[in-house]
Amino acid sequence: MTREQYAAQYDTQAEALYRFALLTLGDDHEAQMAVSDAFKMGLMAISQEVGFDMQVGMLTLLWKRCALAGHIDPPSCYHTLCAATSQGEALSTLWWDERGMLLLWALFDCDDMETARVTEQPVTRVRHRRQMIVARLTTRETCVGMGI
Repeated sequence: MTREQYAAQYDTQAEALYRFALLTLGDDHEAQMAVSDAFKMGLMAISQEVGFDMQVGMLTLLWKRCALAGHIDPPSCYHTLCAATSQGEALSTLWWDERGMLLLWALFDCDDMETARVTEQPVTRVRHRRQMIVARLTTRETCVGMGI
């Protein structure tokens, strides 16, 4: 993949990547920094990898960057999440990695295998986490509304 192809693909996914970061971290500044850093890391990765998978690759880089800012606890991001989505109240009850996994499924339609690749966790753990996350949400309508 050339730098130009990477930039063109990034442009088509930039809004979804930002939304993922914002809803995962619950902080606008941290989300912007995470997407920017992931984009830069992706540019370096495409020069080293043959067949860079844009969606999984960018999501993996963004996931790792979000992990650096994952110290933001649910109560502090409540207002940002509520303003960003109708499911913000339910999302604010989850930790960053739980929101991140939920958003991988809802925004990017990642299956358990893709989620395992992005988060670098075993598929069995991803499946278990999905069950735990859904069980923790306050209402079943939240899960249905997010496509889970």
